[in-house]
Amino acid sequence: STQLDTSCLTGKRVLLAEDNLINQTVARKMLSSLGMSVEVAVNGLEALNAVQGCAVTSGGGGGVTSATTVSLGDPGFDIILMDMAMPVMGGVEATRAIRAAGHRLPIVAMTANASDKDRDECADSGMDGFLSKPVLRDQLARALLAVLGPGAGAAGGVPPF
Repeated sequence: STQLDTSCLTGKRVLLAEDNLINQTVARKMLSSLGMSVEVAVNGLEALNAVQGCAVTSGGGGGVTSATTVSLGDPGFDIILMDMAMPVMGGVEATRAIRAAGHRLPIVAMTANASDKDRDECADSGMDGFLSKPVLRDQLARALLAVLGPGAGAAGGVPPF
């Protein structure tokens, strides 16, 4: 197989919404090997908060300092990889909430639920792509390139559902 040019992924920030520790570890390794920096949210609510610019870690307090203020439309992440089945808030619900808040960053489902119904649900919620687990590094790279690569979004560069 030809070597994918993943150079445009280097330095991109990924929000990985995944509750399973093993899946987190595997995905983090793959993403790191692509030169991406990864932040993990363990459920959809944490993912939503992270995108909103709220602190991901719960607990602690005090007002929001100017250093953590994030302007709408720049959540600090380039892409979200979203598991569907998570505690507190699932991926579909989280995606709807993120879209409702006006965030347009690409969201790609990464889920063990791979039926057509699941795909439709992900598409309807505003996700930009769909990967079924287990995900191989090349599949992941292709899906990321489809939404983040050169010309992505220009000519409908959305990965197919």
